[in-house]
Amino acid sequence: AKREGTGDIARRSAEQAQIMSIIDEAASLKASDIFLIMNRNEAQIHYRIAGDIERRFRIPADRAKRLIQATYGSMSEAADAHYDPTNDQSARINPYY
Repeated sequence: AKREGTGDIARRSAEQAQIMSIIDEAASLKASDIFLIMNRNEAQIHYRIAGDIERRFRIPADRAKRLIQATYGSMSEAADAHYDPTNDQSARINPYY
């Protein structure tokens, strides 16, 4: 089995911090959902606020993939806790976070 190096752990922690920042912003706006919509070169982050879906910001696609992998890999209560970029997926953040 491959062991994680300290760089992998630090990266995961930074990604978790960014995810939590996105969640904090969404919560402060009273958003009920967060959507990451992947395109070839970027991902768009949308929030559902009062029933309306609003685009909030964009991030590079490679960064978004790492955030999604961190969310599924260590922060979610997803039925299938593995990110599959070929399928639409949904997950809930574990209450621990």
